[in-house]
Amino acid sequence: MVALIKRIFQIFYRWFTTPQAGSLILPSNLVNVQMDAIGVGMASAALPFVPVFLARLGADNYQVGLITSLPAITGLLLSIPMGQYIETRKNIVPWYSVSRAIGLSRFAVIGLVPFFFKSETAILVILIVWAIFTIPQTLLANMFNFLMNMVAGPSGRFELLSRRWSIIGITTAITVFIAGQILDRIAFPINYQIVFILFSLGGVLSYRYSRQLIIPEQEKRPSFTGKKVTQLLKELYGLVKNEPPFILFASKRFVFTFGLTMVSPLLPLYYVRQIGASDSWIAIFSTTQTLLNFVGYFVWLKCSHTKGSRFILITTTFVMSFYPLLVAVSSQFWLIAIFAAVQGLFEAGLNLVFFDELMKTIPEDRSATFVSINQSMQFLASVAAPIIATFLADKIGLQYSLMAATGVQLMGFFMFLCGKPINLKLAKAN
Repeated sequence: MVALIKRIFQIFYRWFTTPQAGSLILPSNLVNVQMDAIGVGMASAALPFVPVFLARLGADNYQVGLITSLPAITGLLLSIPMGQYIETRKNIVPWYSVSRAIGLSRFAVIGLVPFFFKSETAILVILIVWAIFTIPQTLLANMFNFLMNMVAGPSGRFELLSRRWSIIGITTAITVFIAGQILDRIAFPINYQIVFILFSLGGVLSYRYSRQLIIPEQEKRPSFTGKKVTQLLKELYGLVKNEPPFILFASKRFVFTFGLTMVSPLLPLYYVRQIGASDSWIAIFSTTQTLLNFVGYFVWLKCSHTKGSRFILITTTFVMSFYPLLVAVSSQFWLIAIFAAVQGLFEAGLNLVFFDELMKTIPEDRSATFVSINQSMQFLASVAAPIIATFLADKIGLQYSLMAATGVQLMGFFMFLCGKPINLKLAKAN
């Protein structure tokens, strides 16, 4: 038994510290990325409980929807300017680590709010806090893809991100399970406050390791300060129109993301108001989803070597489209937990393939700008989708709104299915 445990530890240690496929991944970077992931996973366990917390405080559908749409509004306004600013920095690692730490600290601030304000006022203050913290989150969103691509290189993207996201998944699953136990055993609202404050400590761990990432200094581009908005838009249009693969992929992803984001404000409302799920059951839904998410990264990494990215793209978008529909037609908690597990499994593949396909379609010398443009499109979906979803929930009910989200996601799936893979070399030569 001792020998078996020792062997398992050796295998895990090698997996954690030694790159396999990505020849450009430094071992120290691999370790730091994964330790950062543990901190992110710990703090991210609080995320699914924020809309539930608001719902239990008495927030209406629109207010719960703002948890999803507020970050998107900030991102839509600031993503492209921030992307351009990133290109003026030789080293973005310090910006990344500080933004990550500040962004994760928002859970601690939310946990402190009920100490000073009653329910109605607390809802408003929490939304204001959430809005303020969207600024570092937007900067982080713009830097993440760019930074991870620099750490991994083209050959190591699937490997690095599958490891990182699997670690986030297992850490989040364990932490969410603990959160469920705390929430069910301590009176409201102090139970949520403990969870938010405790788990935000993951931001400290994230900062400790993310600031040690080593990347080559990039060429410092001229600052965009002083340029008129019309001039900037004209320059961006000139860049994008010469990249048809990017346009096609980003537009299809926009449609699918729109349907995906519609689900975000609907599920916590459905759990609390439609089927009356307890906090422990909500924790189980999230735990099963993140556990299978963890497994999924290993499955889809292996699948990428045998089936290719297009197979993963079509399969994951198809299966994930039916998740809101299945939840909407079921009120059995154990069934919803199974559906969440399946969703988690296929979501892992979607995350990997979306990242890899995006980085294939953008020019390396303008990565930050193109990533920010893509982020802006996703933020646009995230602004409109929750508003439309909560509007539909008020008019036709939560069940039919979830079904509508399935319809939008299926539209995105058919766009990916019917679109032919583009020869990048030929497309960029024309």
